[in-house]
Amino acid sequence: MKLHSCLADLQKNGKNLKKTKKIVLTKTIEYGIINKLVYSGNTNILLGGIETMRVQVILECTETKLRHYVTTKNKKTHPERLEMRKYNPVLKRHSLYREVK
Repeated sequence: MKLHSCLADLQKNGKNLKKTKKIVLTKTIEYGIINKLVYSGNTNILLGGIETMRVQVILECTETKLRHYVTTKNKKTHPERLEMRKYNPVLKRHSLYREVK
């Protein structure tokens, strides 16, 4: 199976990974596939084709409404919106950041 057809299968069947075939690849090709999938926005795919509950979230400052931070959270253990105090470079102090959709 060629690399491009494997990538197309992974992107097409992103939600249903059990139907994809197991492929043995070299490390450099695996990292290339993972980078393409992660940078295309499909962050639910990890090594070995395992789906994960971790999602990327964007944190927005409650005072300036600017978005400086991106982090991940586990949807299953933390279904509520994430809040944390982070450094705001505009205000030059720590402020409250909340998760946005």
